[in-house]
Amino acid sequence: MKTLNTMIAILCVTTVLGGNQAQAQETESPAVRLHYNGNWPSDKEAQELRDELYYNMAIQAYMTMLPALNTIGMRDGAQKEFGEGYNVVAMWKGRMGAKTWVPTPNADIMYCMSFLDLKETGPLVVTAPGGVIGMFTDFFQRTIVDVGNVGPDRGRGGLFLLLPPNYNGPVPDGYYT
Repeated sequence: MKTLNTMIAILCVTTVLGGNQAQAQETESPAVRLHYNGNWPSDKEAQELRDELYYNMAIQAYMTMLPALNTIGMRDGAQKEFGEGYNVVAMWKGRMGAKTWVPTPNADIMYCMSFLDLKETGPLVVTAPGGVIGMFTDFFQRTIVDVGNVGPDRGRGGLFLLLPPNYNGPVPDGYYT
């Protein structure tokens, strides 16, 4: 079975899905001409290209959404157990282990988590003590700002001002914003 790489599959998808060879030849890209040199894929090869494209799109969707689904699961579990609100912070009594229901926990640190909805609460000030290592992340677990040695506080702690998306109000001095 002939395997084509994904880049060629994506470049060819318009040509392959068109179904009309004359139309495809008029709109083909230089990469398609270079690869096929006038010998168009058979219907079987075209179907293999589509299958590979859809398979790669499914993997991408899974990989993109997995962190958000993990965060939603942790948020829903914490809210069910401890209540909800910006002032509720779940903190583990001990270090995490293999039985902890948190994806990819580290066993050498103490965890605490809070789930904030700045669209609901508006701007929020969080006090970080010195010596803390942490981060604020979005629901896709992408770091917004680090807290601690690599953060703007450089491990000294301080006040972090968290602003909601598209915030246009005043931003006071004296905060890590």
